[in-house]
Amino acid sequence: MAQQLVGAIGELEDNIHLHSQAVDTGYVGYRAGNNEFEFVVADAGVGILNSLKSCPDYADLKDAGDALQFALQDGVSRYGRSAQRGCGFRPIFVGLANLMGMLRFRSGDHVLVIDGQSPDLAMARVQQRANLPGFVTSITCRNPG
Repeated sequence: MAQQLVGAIGELEDNIHLHSQAVDTGYVGYRAGNNEFEFVVADAGVGILNSLKSCPDYADLKDAGDALQFALQDGVSRYGRSAQRGCGFRPIFVGLANLMGMLRFRSGDHVLVIDGQSPDLAMARVQQRANLPGFVTSITCRNPG
């Protein structure tokens, strides 16, 4: 599990450099406690919607909620469908298999939350919020044992 989570943190941090257009605003933080680990990766860049819309494949995305749901799927990247990229979120879901997890992805005026045992995208709830520039990922995992 630890290896997958470290991989996920690295992928998310790499996204700051590849997609945010505001590398100097990016940060990574973590906290570890009794049977719990939390990490945050964030930036104040262009956000998921603007990043994806920079590619003609995703020009029809209507809002940040749609963009968040789309971006978490395998193969989705601002480089386009044929680029064979966009698999960086997979290590998060693999790393949290059989754990309790709370995943929050925030960009623009939406948040996508996945909460529960062995979290995956099918459990996602999308809600509108006040606008927040950039992209914030906050993930907490707990060992239920």
